Amino acid sequence: MDEYVLQGDGQQGQMDAGQPLTAADVTFSEPAQNQQQQQPPAQEDIYAGFTPDEPITSESDPFAGFTPDAPMGSMEAVNQAAEQTPFVGRDTFRPKSLLVEQADLRLGRESAKKFQAFEASGGSPEVSIEFSPQEQKLLNEYRFNQARRGIGMAAGLAAGIGLSQVPGMQTVGGEMIAGVGSELLRQTIAPEPYDVQEAASQGIPLFSLSKRGAGGFRSPLQFLTTAETGVAQQSSRLKQILKEGAAGGMTGAAQGFASTLGDESGKTEEIIKQGALSGFFLPTFSGGLRGLGALSRSGPSLTKLAGELQRPYTQQFLTERADAIRKELGTGGGIDPAMAAQLADTLYSPQLSGTRPEDIRAWGENIQTFLQDSIRKGSAAGLSGDDLTNQIVSELKRVTERKDIDPNLISGIVYNAERMIGEAKGKVDFLFADKNSELLGAARRAEGELQLESKSIFDDIRNLETQKKDLKASDDITRTQIDNEIADKQ
Repeated sequence: MDEYVLQGDGQQGQMDAGQPLTAADVTFSEPAQNQQQQQPPAQEDIYAGFTPDEPITSESDPFAGFTPDAPMGSMEAVNQAAEQTPFVGRDTFRPKSLLVEQADLRLGRESAKKFQAFEASGGSPEVSIEFSPQEQKLLNEYRFNQARRGIGMAAGLAAGIGLSQVPGMQTVGGEMIAGVGSELLRQTIAPEPYDVQEAASQGIPLFSLSKRGAGGFRSPLQFLTTAETGVAQQSSRLKQILKEGAAGGMTGAAQGFASTLGDESGKTEEIIKQGALSGFFLPTFSGGLRGLGALSRSGPSLTKLAGELQRPYTQQFLTERADAIRKELGTGGGIDPAMAAQLADTLYSPQLSGTRPEDIRAWGENIQTFLQDSIRKGSAAGLSGDDLTNQIVSELKRVTERKDIDPNLISGIVYNAERMIGEAKGKVDFLFADKNSELLGAARRAEGELQLESKSIFDDIRNLETQKKDLKASDDITRTQIDNEIADKQ
């Protein structure tokens, strides 16, 4: 044994006091430095001459025959081996379906491999697979449960669609009730136990309102029973599909998030899956319903069917254009307030309008509203210029029972209104040309044709009224016929 010699008189005291010793305080004795240590005898290799009963294969040893890309002994080879360490001894079999997973858990690995091969062949293997009674029972149970899942899904979908057609169920609250109820029906038929969280998540309504409700946050019950879900009609098919897809995708993602709340495993995958399915399903389903409605109106004619499919988009385009024109005209609707006030003063009478200040103010507002409605309806009917002026004068004479109405004042009002309406149409049509120039051109051409047609009708009515005045008082039959013709043309 080697000897350690402490040199100096104070070294023992240092050790007793717990003081550290330095390298200078410790030396080896001469014999100990020259002494050679004895090596222990070599141990016997207990694995010498061992031969395994079975040959080592890739199935029993995943690393059999493994040759690293880098030279043995290098750091690259060490790193490769370290990366493969977690897979040592791990079973490489992976179930690829619920049936295989159930077979693996209930019947064992060999049965699971049978079912894996059976499903990989699409249920028709080239070499017949013999199933034991237990395996056949499991297969029958699996098929029966799959059928229950399919029936449950179809029943839930049918219930949701059916409830959405019930009056009052188009509201936000109605859709929430329909979503939860249809999901509970699906779960009742399906073999899995009830999932209350999944059912509650289906109560999230569509993230789009076709009709705004009353109440808001201050009265949520009133909002739930008055606001209606859905995507409003758009002016083009592409905009309709995009808006419906976005609304469905956001709703599906929210439902997927709610159904996996508290379960972090697979949450992102479920959200993406439900969002994608809902984003695809909503525009597809809505488009199918619109197609069936168009087919029921058009019959077997393909030309009529194409027109019926396009009709709602055309109507919405024209509605948006008319709204934009009214917005451009402002509250006056193209009527000069000063000229309208002048007409109201001309037609004022205490018997018709009253004498109080508020009555007189209401009379002026009524005259302006009458002019706005007359010009709007007359323009929509294709009347303009003198024809529209004469119609307004005739109507004012009938309502006020006055014969001294100045046609020049009415003509000035009509001319000024037509000029303002023309300017507003020009601005709006310049903006709407980018949306659908073809449809805009058709609308403008239709307005021109309507004006020509209405002028012809107006001339016919005027001629009939002239004939009526020339009739004798006793010619009641002819007068009745002329009245009927005028009524038909109007």
